Amino acid sequence: MCSKCKGTGSKSGTSMKCSGCKGSGGTASTPFLRALLSHKSNACQICKHCNGTRETISDHCTLGNGEKVVQEKQGYCVVVERGMTNGQEIVFPRERGVKDPDKFIRDRVTFLLQEEEHPLLQRKGDDLILKHTLSLKEALWGFELVLTHLDNRKLIIRANPGEVIKPCQVKVINEEGMPVYQRPCMKGKLYIHFSVDFSLPPQLYKDLESALPPRTTPNEEDFLLLKSGILPLKVSLEDLYSGTTKKIGLSMKVKCSKCKGKGSDTISNDDRCPWCLGEKFVREKHVLQVAVEKGMQDGPKIMLPDEDRVVWDRSTGDTFSFLFRREEHPTFKREGDDLFVEHTLSIIEALWGFEFILTHLDNRKLLIKSNPGEVVRPDQLKAINDEGMPMYGQPSMRGKLYIHFSVDFSLSPALYEAFEIVMPKSALPTEMERGKYEETTVHDAET
Repeated sequence: MCSKCKGTGSKSGTSMKCSGCKGSGGTASTPFLRALLSHKSNACQICKHCNGTRETISDHCTLGNGEKVVQEKQGYCVVVERGMTNGQEIVFPRERGVKDPDKFIRDRVTFLLQEEEHPLLQRKGDDLILKHTLSLKEALWGFELVLTHLDNRKLIIRANPGEVIKPCQVKVINEEGMPVYQRPCMKGKLYIHFSVDFSLPPQLYKDLESALPPRTTPNEEDFLLLKSGILPLKVSLEDLYSGTTKKIGLSMKVKCSKCKGKGSDTISNDDRCPWCLGEKFVREKHVLQVAVEKGMQDGPKIMLPDEDRVVWDRSTGDTFSFLFRREEHPTFKREGDDLFVEHTLSIIEALWGFEFILTHLDNRKLLIKSNPGEVVRPDQLKAINDEGMPMYGQPSMRGKLYIHFSVDFSLSPALYEAFEIVMPKSALPTEMERGKYEETTVHDAET
């Protein structure tokens, strides 16, 4: 507003009604339209004498040339409060009191905040995201870094003792994010997204390979199982006999719990979820419990129902499959619901009886002995009812325990002589009869 004429446009501060339009702001050819102009100045052509202002000024102000306003530079002190967001508006009301508000383009001045990109930190709402790359040594044996925060505070960030950082792992520090707007005492979180640089010098790679355990590669069958989403699960014969629950730790892709698998609230790249960085999934370690029931056979697939938020690395199916692989037992062998044990007797035990203790798969002690006066022959098979494997689905019923005997005929020289004296002599041909027979030599047969 012109400070000289106080916004009136004239030196004297007075103005007259326009004689051309009679104060209507426009001209019309009929009385009806002229009456209408008193209510709506835009109903016809604008008056060329007053330019639609409805008044004329004879003594124009020299400073504003009768325009009532002048062009001036005006300074604004814009206060950016803590926690304000990108795109937020700061409004200043403009000066009022001018008789002709049409001379103003706007009745207020609006400043739109545009957040500049920071070289280290990214903002997501009230949270901050920091991307940091660790060397392989730092990921395995711990790291320590100093972060200069936005207020120039120095934060020392270090790994927990003994913790191994995995690629794409996300750590969080509470109360180190952005201040909450209009509640500056409250702050968001600082998320640190780690990546691992696996590049090593050739010499260090060789030293590390020699220090670490040898690499194991799955056989062809296991590889095909893994490719089809079936995980081999090793179980002992004791597990299949008594039943147990196996806890399996798996690193799996799961639906991000923070963004619920959306990746971002919008399609903008700057609005990515701080946990999954817009990938919709994060890698987490899950512990699955697999029930091994009594009497299960070697090789069945156990299907675990997929939780709503769990997704396997491959988008192949909705279930997990485990294939039982029975480990070899040093004493027992299984065939169906029956168990087999190999036992070697000395010649004395085979002839005059034996007695030995067998520790079963459930740690029970079985006393096994021969019948009185019974002679056990080599390759003889004995059976004990209801001491085999539990039947799957009917654990109260069990198979048989078979004992396969072999006899060790080796004797010490003294014992051999004693046996020769005690045992009856075999009927051998006399010297005269030997000439009637053809002598042969036996040797071990090749099987």
